[in-house]
Amino acid sequence: TDQHGEHTVYDVLPAGFPAGVPHVGRLDRNTEGLLLFTDDGKLKRRMECGFAQEIGWHSWPKKYHVEVAGLRSTPEDKKWCR
Repeated sequence: TDQHGEHTVYDVLPAGFPAGVPHVGRLDRNTEGLLLFTDDGKLKRRMECGFAQEIGWHSWPKKYHVEVAGLRSTPEDKKWCR
């Protein structure tokens, strides 16, 4: 539970999961996805940002799939669709 009393991913991990193992990345509320945990600090940093720089990329490529309830058709809405 966080400082606002909201549940966190740590609340649903199985009993016996090692305490204090950090997650890589994040998931927002009401989202689904893969969340990785590692106690390897170097791997965590590389996965979050450093790997791309080490191999000469400017950013780590990411893809998102989003489902929106309701019709969105304003020019502002369309700039977010590809």
